[in-house]
Amino acid sequence: SPDVYIRDFVGDNGNPHTSGSISASPDIITRPVAEANPQAAFGEGSGTENSNSLGYEVEAGQDNFIYVRVRNRGGAAAANVKADVYWSPVATLVTPDLWNLVGSATIANVPNGDILTVTNAITWPSASIPATGHYCYVGLVGNAQDPAPGPADFLNWDNFYKFIRNNNNVTWRNFNV
Repeated sequence: SPDVYIRDFVGDNGNPHTSGSISASPDIITRPVAEANPQAAFGEGSGTENSNSLGYEVEAGQDNFIYVRVRNRGGAAAANVKADVYWSPVATLVTPDLWNLVGSATIANVPNGDILTVTNAITWPSASIPATGHYCYVGLVGNAQDPAPGPADFLNWDNFYKFIRNNNNVTWRNFNV
């Protein structure tokens, strides 16, 4: 079966982890202009596979374009993998009530073999972008055979920390507007 994942940090291999950042995903990328070929720009063989400096800034006053990268370490290809991206005001505890849906994209096929595969653009309309400041993305990926986890009851920091570290279908990334 498929096992899709989105990395929490460069070097994350999809296993639960106790080290490495939980707020530096290299797999949520924002751009001020749409990429003609996101797979060539950010996917396997692009030279950017392990870059954590791609697209952490959002340009105010214009539409922005978000790309999500996923891998599949399972034994079968993953069909119709959905990526949901949320933004949240910065907080020590980024609870789901703070999440604002930016949008979703679906990848028709994520091949097995741990090949970095990129969504088409999620357009973030300029009117929906928050004021200048520091914020957080939360990304969820999954499909029918490997569903994304539902937001948990984060009564404390430890529960949120475990949610990010123990679920390879969810990540967090800090960004600035």
